[in-house]
Amino acid sequence: MEFDELQKIWDSQTRKPLWSINEQALTEHILAQKSQVRKITNMTELLLLIAYAGGGLFVLGLNVINRSANVFIYLMAGWMLVTGLYSMVSRIRRLQTEKKQIAPCLVNWIMPLPLLPIRFVSLSSCGGTCSPSVC
Repeated sequence: MEFDELQKIWDSQTRKPLWSINEQALTEHILAQKSQVRKITNMTELLLLIAYAGGGLFVLGLNVINRSANVFIYLMAGWMLVTGLYSMVSRIRRLQTEKKQIAPCLVNWIMPLPLLPIRFVSLSSCGGTCSPSVC
């Protein structure tokens, strides 16, 4: 093909770049992944909390009912309950910080930052050594 033929083909096209990013589709894909990760995290945290708290209460209940004198089993039940409590506290902290945070890149797409006021300085303030475009 010669240059003239290639130019005719190029002019007949939409003149869009060959590689472009669909920002709307990218935003939707990111938000879908964020939602999926949030669901997985919530389910995992709840399962951990239920497993450790339920297991700790079960072991503690069996030991109390059987009147076991083994201290290590009580320590194991306590450790399981403390681990469940820790997972609950970390979940609450994560949810609180998640409510406070908004993805900054998405916020800037939706609400661009306002322009800052421009301050003009006279030439006399810099001793006349700079041009007006710099001041």
